[in-house]
Amino acid sequence: MKNIQYLEIKKITSFLIISFFLVLAFGSSDEDEDEDDSTNIEVEISIPLPSEQVSFSALIDSMYNVYEEQPNDLKKSAVKKARNSLLEEMKFERKVTNWIGKLTDMSTNDNGNANIDISLLGSRAEVETTAYPITLGTNLYNDISSLSTGDTVVVCGSFYPSPDYMGKYEFEYLYEKSYTESGSMSNPEFYFRFKSVEKFVPSSGQIVPDSQ
Repeated sequence: MKNIQYLEIKKITSFLIISFFLVLAFGSSDEDEDEDDSTNIEVEISIPLPSEQVSFSALIDSMYNVYEEQPNDLKKSAVKKARNSLLEEMKFERKVTNWIGKLTDMSTNDNGNANIDISLLGSRAEVETTAYPITLGTNLYNDISSLSTGDTVVVCGSFYPSPDYMGKYEFEYLYEKSYTESGSMSNPEFYFRFKSVEKFVPSSGQIVPDSQ
């Protein structure tokens, strides 16, 4: 029964991911959407995203849709577990190269080390440093200090797996900080080791999302 449920969720997810790519390729046929919504979609997809970022975002967003459709908490939890397995099956080894996002927050802790949050374009997911701040005085720290909240940025680095709790907690392929299961599905905030963060420079014809 568990295998059947897992395959059913995986089948639904695959369908939603394919639908996501079709929307990216051909656009929405709904002409009655609000003008503001259409503008936001156009701005986001005007920047070509790396294929792995598109696949990651499609998986995160489609699994949230499946999660929301479940009739009770038991089935919702099964969807979250399935998402963890599907992320592992992507086989991107947690590594990120030239993913694009928006810098939503930057601050320092008591030691002067930097914390940043970056919202990935085209996705409800964020990557951030809270548990693993960027050391004061490093080249990466200096690069980030030249940025401003709202900047569109290009990111390289890697996701963290969840720490080893000696079997006390379920292992997560990508370590996520939300306090609630619903939060981890609706707005996942993944711990991330940044290798580089640079301001996005558009090529001719590309649109940069406005800073908020």
